Amino acid sequence: MGLRTFLSYAGENRADVAVFRKHLSAAEHGGQIKVWIDSEKIPTGSDFDQKLTEALKRTDLLIAVLSKAYFSSTWCTKELQTARDRGIPVIPVLLEPCAYEFSGLGHLSATPDKGKKAVLEHPKKDQDVIWAKKVVPDIMAAVPVLPAPAPSPTPPPPTAPE
Repeated sequence: MGLRTFLSYAGENRADVAVFRKHLSAAEHGGQIKVWIDSEKIPTGSDFDQKLTEALKRTDLLIAVLSKAYFSSTWCTKELQTARDRGIPVIPVLLEPCAYEFSGLGHLSATPDKGKKAVLEHPKKDQDVIWAKKVVPDIMAAVPVLPAPAPSPTPPPPTAPE
C-alpha cells in the first residue's frame, strides 16, 4: 500500500485541485500513494471536522496546494498545524504566487521550484504539462526518501477458552 496522502487546499481552488488530483491518479494506481481528498471522502451530511481529523490521524504525507487563499483558510492552517504537530512530512505545491516562505514552510523545497512560475502563472494550455511533467514527478521523487509509514498494529492472537 502506498503512502496515505492528504491533499490540503483552499476551497476556492477546488477546480484547479481537481485537475491536479487527476494527475495524481497514475501514482495512486501504481501503488506509490493513496490520496485522501475531502471532495471524494466526506459524504453529504457527515461531520466535516470529525472526518478531517480522522483522516489526518491516518496520514503519512500532506501535500499543501499553496495559494493566497490557502493561508487565509482556517481549515488549511489547521491541517498544516496538525501535520507539523504529528511530524507528518509536508510537500508544498505552488498553485499561485504567495508568500509561503513566511508561513513556516520556507525551509521546504516547493514544486515548481523556487524562482520558477507557479502552476497558474503558466498559460492555461500549458498547465496540464506542468502538473504531469513537473509537479507530480517532483512529488514522486520525494516519496522514496520520506519516512516509511508506521505499520498498522497487529491485534493479539485470540486466547483459548479455559
